[in-house]
Amino acid sequence: MIRHPDYATVERTVRERNDELRERHGAHHIGVSKKYRRGKRLPETCVTFYVKRKGKDVKAEPVPKHLELSYESGVRGRQAATDVCAIGWREPAGFEMRGGDLVIAGDGETGTVGLVFRQGASDFFLTNAHVATDPGAPPGRIRVRARSGRTVHGVVQRMDDLTAPLVMSDAALVRVPANSVAPKRFHGTELALDSCGEVANNDPRKFYYVAEDFVHVLRWRASIPAATPIRIDGHLLRYAGFHAFDVTFGRCRPGHSGAVVFCESQRGLTAVGLLFGGIQATNEVWVFPVRLALAQMGVDPASLAGQAET
Repeated sequence: MIRHPDYATVERTVRERNDELRERHGAHHIGVSKKYRRGKRLPETCVTFYVKRKGKDVKAEPVPKHLELSYESGVRGRQAATDVCAIGWREPAGFEMRGGDLVIAGDGETGTVGLVFRQGASDFFLTNAHVATDPGAPPGRIRVRARSGRTVHGVVQRMDDLTAPLVMSDAALVRVPANSVAPKRFHGTELALDSCGEVANNDPRKFYYVAEDFVHVLRWRASIPAATPIRIDGHLLRYAGFHAFDVTFGRCRPGHSGAVVFCESQRGLTAVGLLFGGIQATNEVWVFPVRLALAQMGVDPASLAGQAET
């Protein structure tokens, strides 16, 4: 029994056995987290099975107390603890966004202005691909309704393919005319981002996102390395490679997708993630790494230091 196995080993185990374990034990998805008992967070690293409900009448094999780990070296017999978390009957879903200034896609769906930056003669913002259009449909023109009442028109320059068998990033890059955004301000508040960073497994930092003029506070809960079903615009897709966060202050809800997740650093604020969905019933948000999202859009995160905004 290994109480503190390497996260890479546990994530490898989940990726290799994800489909088999989900089907056998009736799990919606499987993650890597710390173990919880009566709401208290324990130090053991475990494989967490997220199920619709618990109980002896559930028609699935009980989750074993321990699970054998898959090592690259082929070592056998070492095990990690498991945990079971009930997420309720509501399916995880994309949050369809609002948050900052309102984004209106060509099909009428709404979203939010997330990470904004300037390159050359144009301004750009990063948001979710599922806000720009439905899976499999080409994007239309994008409108941003600013607080001043002005409407800014944008064009999707690049976006992730949501029809891929496994979605590892849900991002869209939208170009708007230069000087469309107020420098270093979000609804009149200074929120300039100094850099782009990463989220670590079991990350102890306090994280934030801003939506509907409210600063939400987050705590890292789990990494979700393998295929996980999520409903996006009526389509059941498979996402992987993201982090789950508990919202410890505020409530997540439809309208929050596309928000930038950030934390405080010595020099200011550091962007770490792009929120795309979650589970409203358990007040949990799901977040892709922002560096990956930017790289998918052909943007070097290092080039944004000191000039990106939420």
